[in-house]
Amino acid sequence: MKRAARPYDAAVIPYLVLGLIAVLSFAIGTNSVRKARILRRRGVRTTGVVVGQQHMSSAGRGGGTAPIIGFVTADGERVRITETGSGPGISLQRGSEVPVLYLPDHPHTAVVATRGQRFAATVLPFVVTAAALAMLAVVVRTGH
Repeated sequence: MKRAARPYDAAVIPYLVLGLIAVLSFAIGTNSVRKARILRRRGVRTTGVVVGQQHMSSAGRGGGTAPIIGFVTADGERVRITETGSGPGISLQRGSEVPVLYLPDHPHTAVVATRGQRFAATVLPFVVTAAALAMLAVVVRTGH
């Protein structure tokens, strides 16, 4: 005997999706702010060079590219990072110089240190959280 579908099963999906988006974007933003604070306190500034591009796949949408940044630490170690959170202020041209901030004991923990990049990494996730919560409020209020 088949069980009858409950009418509220499908109605819960928008709440779950918007709630999940809000929670994940908040977690990403919180982690980015934590990392930025640590790098600001203990990080070392240097200049990096865009040495290439890495193709980023995005769930069947073709994705985009992310710059591969090479830099040399104060100890002379050569490091390469892929800056996946590319935002305004990062030149994607091969050979372009970009400011880099890294942790001396963990040089692979590094970010491109432009204002646009800091904005993209720390503010945008909270904007997404606010938008998801606003949409969730509309869905709750309208009952859809």
